[in-house]
Amino acid sequence: MNLDGTPGDKYIEDGTRYIYSEAYGFDDAGTFLFYLPGCPLKEVDEAFLSWVRINSSAVPPGVYGIYNMGGMMGFCGADREDAWIKEFVYNFSDCRSTLILSYSSVSELIFLPESGAAVISLSFDRKDDGRETFSAEDFRGTGEYNIDLDIGEDFRSVTVTVESLSGQSLEAWGGTPDGRLCAEYKMENQI
Repeated sequence: MNLDGTPGDKYIEDGTRYIYSEAYGFDDAGTFLFYLPGCPLKEVDEAFLSWVRINSSAVPPGVYGIYNMGGMMGFCGADREDAWIKEFVYNFSDCRSTLILSYSSVSELIFLPESGAAVISLSFDRKDDGRETFSAEDFRGTGEYNIDLDIGEDFRSVTVTVESLSGQSLEAWGGTPDGRLCAEYKMENQI
């Protein structure tokens, strides 16, 4: 594998600043495994599954997995023009919320305080079926939530409306004490 630039080099093109970095996922590279659509998950390396979000018993149709055995890093991609996973962020004061949308597996909405682990972590199935309203339960026990997504036409932002059905406060993220929040999340990563 050859890199086009030297890690740390910077340049600006069409108003966007680019910084070369090391190739992510190629640490201790040697042998790579490729998992094809339909491969049963019981046959894939467990370390691969810790890197990807697959919510089925097999690699979904149109999805391909790559596992770097030496570096124990995994990736997935889909046979389609858009990315398989997109990450959006919203910051309020020192708190952060991340929305991870997936087309073939579980999507997540995570609320993080200024320091420490996630306070609220919601998972929901967002298959590419046009539905944009979901119910989710926090595995940390803060209750059930309704989530509504309004995805921007250019897919660079998502307006997220969240309602805690148990009244869990979202005040730290700019929401209300009784658990309501409406915020615009901006795309950060495309995986």
